[in-house]
Amino acid sequence: MITIVQIDDEQKDIDRVATALHPLKCYLEYQLISFLSLESGLSYIRQNSVQLVLLDLEFTIGNKSAIFAIDRMDPSIPIIVVSHLSHYQRQLQLKVNVAGFVPKALIEDQLARAVMEVFSSKKLVSRPTQFTFPPARGGGIGQTFDLEEILYFKVHSFQEYDIFLANGQKTRRASLSFAELCKRIEDEKNTILQPISRNTIININYISEVTVLRNGRVTVLLIGRSEELHVGKHYQMRFRDWYG
Repeated sequence: MITIVQIDDEQKDIDRVATALHPLKCYLEYQLISFLSLESGLSYIRQNSVQLVLLDLEFTIGNKSAIFAIDRMDPSIPIIVVSHLSHYQRQLQLKVNVAGFVPKALIEDQLARAVMEVFSSKKLVSRPTQFTFPPARGGGIGQTFDLEEILYFKVHSFQEYDIFLANGQKTRRASLSFAELCKRIEDEKNTILQPISRNTIININYISEVTVLRNGRVTVLLIGRSEELHVGKHYQMRFRDWYG
């Protein structure tokens, strides 16, 4: 028996999901267990075998996405995001390596197919959990951070960086050049950390809002922060390509 857990704070959406998945009974032996509160859903996942989570992305714990909490309990559980998000945010969440995204407006059309794709896949996407910030030139040992600790990096001057952490703290370090740092991230195939300008690298797990302005410029807001980060002019095309 496959267990699918749904966490959503709107009863009407819980009912819509149950209806949309009903045709799968012909193909899958599953039970759908739904929770209106994040705490109840996480408690169930912690104590039971779960094969898929349908999560409203607006759920957070403190200033962290609930995705982190599920990953800590069992990183092998695939997550399908079912949420009210813009096109840009949809593409971002796919890059976070969740199993898929279904807009709430399209639950009836897309959810059953997304669930079937998860269970038809033979392997899950592995997610990096740490990043070692390289030491400055001349040796030394780089500092290793859990990815959920890092909010974003921002160059301060020359080759000094401010590392903003999810707990609100900030630390300054000397390191490689910004270009070399970006190359190191790329070589590690770390899609969680992405440069958005010539001096800023963000952890996309913490994106709460992406706004496209009338002039085409893009701003990003991170969970727990009020400061808008601007996507640089020369990064906008790459930003869209990265979304897919």
